[in-house]
Amino acid sequence: MSTIVTRSGKGVPLTATDHDNNVNNLNTDKVETLADLSITSTATEINLLDGVTATTAELNYVDGVTSNIQTQLGTKLPLAGGTMTGTIAGFTSTGIDDNATSTAMTIDNSGNVLVGTTTVGGTGVTITSPESGGTFSTTSNTVARNHIRFKNPNGTVGAITTSGTATTYATSSDYRLKENVIPMSGSIDRLKELKPSRFNFIADADKTVDGFLAHEAQAIVPEAVTGAKDAMKDEEYEVTPAVMDGETVVTEAVMGTRSVPDMQGIDQSKLSPLTISALQEAITLIEQLTARVTELENA
Repeated sequence: MSTIVTRSGKGVPLTATDHDNNVNNLNTDKVETLADLSITSTATEINLLDGVTATTAELNYVDGVTSNIQTQLGTKLPLAGGTMTGTIAGFTSTGIDDNATSTAMTIDNSGNVLVGTTTVGGTGVTITSPESGGTFSTTSNTVARNHIRFKNPNGTVGAITTSGTATTYATSSDYRLKENVIPMSGSIDRLKELKPSRFNFIADADKTVDGFLAHEAQAIVPEAVTGAKDAMKDEEYEVTPAVMDGETVVTEAVMGTRSVPDMQGIDQSKLSPLTISALQEAITLIEQLTARVTELENA
């Protein structure tokens, strides 16, 4: 290796010639390849750097790669794009903490996604493959636990919780969230306007069920229904599929937009307040009529 002249070593300011010599020496001694480092270490010695276990063959493989390793990885998992090509046979992650020692997430070779657990159906969130079916959210004990909380800028607006024996689907209802509270009235008349029906869904022609047509119920209890009657929405679809050569896209897919129905939905539990109020009004009428009949019988 050449000597680099410094001001502190020379004791006087460097001359232009000194600067030129330093630059030439750096260019002469620059590292072009790993061989230029002249490092002779065994696999055991290199393992001491990280505490990992690697064989000489494994180290030789990495050293023998003819193209840039990061470039190869980048073609499979670009950090900026966040996409991956190829098939995942199995994946395990300990999370973002490099010092983590337990598994945080696993994608096994059956297509199961396990978060906070290493077994299908174990404690944590498990999304199973289509063959097994279902999504599992489980706890390690039988005390009351939130499995899913629903939040917006106003705070928590709902949750799915379990006890030792049951599941509760809760929406926010604390009295401290409400104002202008008055008793319901005229509930019997409103209830009579609802049109309970029996029908089958087109997709399940052999099964007849009880229910409502969403837009009809919306006119009476609007908070029970989502969407609007006959609404439509734009949907992107593939007009022509992409042309592939192995994993390489030769021609991009041609995408289009079409208008499709935006179906309404109904939460029939939100009909309960009207039903209960109407029943209470009916009970009051029955009690009044019963009292009147008793009065007439005793006259």
